[in-house]
Parts: sequence; C-alpha cells; structure tokens
Amino acid sequence: MEKMLISNDSKKAARMINELQEKCNKMNQVIQSVFNSNDIPLTAENFQMAIFYPQKIESVYYATLNEKIRSFPQVLQVTARQEAEYAVSSILKKLNSFELTYTDKQYIVLSGTTCKVNEDAIKESCKRYLTDAKEIEVYNNIQEAANALNKLFKGDIPLNWINIFRAENGKLIVNNGLNFDYFVNRK
Repeated sequence: MEKMLISNDSKKAARMINELQEKCNKMNQVIQSVFNSNDIPLTAENFQMAIFYPQKIESVYYATLNEKIRSFPQVLQVTARQEAEYAVSSILKKLNSFELTYTDKQYIVLSGTTCKVNEDAIKESCKRYLTDAKEIEVYNNIQEAANALNKLFKGDIPLNWINIFRAENGKLIVNNGLNFDYFVNRK
C-alpha cells in the first residue's frame, strides 16, 4: 500500500515531547521520594502501578505495613493502621497530582523504575499520511492546481483570487470578465 506524507507538525511534536518529559521527570522524582519515605518497595511493577493505577499502591502500602507490624502488640498494630490512613491519603494525593491524560499515557515508556517519553511515537503521531490511492490522486490534482495558481500569482495572491473562475455546467471555467492586464503588468 502506497503511503504519502502530506504534513508533519514538528513544532507540535517538540512541544508534546517537552511537556511530557517534564511530567516524566516529576514522576521519576516524586515516586522515588514517596516510595522511599513510606517504605514501599521501588520495583518496576510498583512504579508502573504508581503511574497508571495509583489507587492500587494503597494495597501495596498496607501489605508492606502489615508485614512490618506483624510482630507488634495488637494495640500498636491498630494504631499503626489508623495512622497509615493519613499516609495513604498523602501518597495518593501526590501520585494523582501528575494529571496524566489518556494521550500522555500512550506516549510513556517505562524502563524499570524510570519513566521516559516515546519520542518517535509522538513524532509519528504529528504526521499525516494519505494511504488510499484515490485520495492520493485527488491530493496530487489539487497540488497541481495550486502549483499553477502559484505560478500565475508569483507570490502575490490577490484577495479576490477565487473570482478568476466561474462555475458553469458543474465545471470551473475562466472568468471572461477578468482583468488579465492585472496579471500581466503587476510587479
């Protein structure tokens, strides 16, 4: 199948990459800090969970807590679990502060416990291709017409350029009332 690139918005791609890289940098820093300060194991699985499913970190936190306080007296275990509610609330608030959109999540690549931007995927998403042979033919015909008009206008497109044509019997024809001298003698 033939594929024809018709646009490439590299500025949009660069902007998207920069914005998402800032979010990744923040996530890399905050997740490591939150995990370290709350004794949550910094594993690839937990890191992924923190980004894509932050609510699930609550169960990881409680599993880690329960393992630590298992040998404590019952009274201390209850107190520790009550205090843990505040910690969980704080953890979830920080993890939910990333405000990742569905689109952001499509362009994030995880490497162990590091979040990275899939730059190639973003660049590709900012390109537009035609793949249908008939669409490509239409595009080429329109491009040919644009080239002919550009040759006629020589970089000075008149505001009323559309008036050089008239429609007759379902076809465009030259407007016979056109001031042809304008196109011949302009500088």
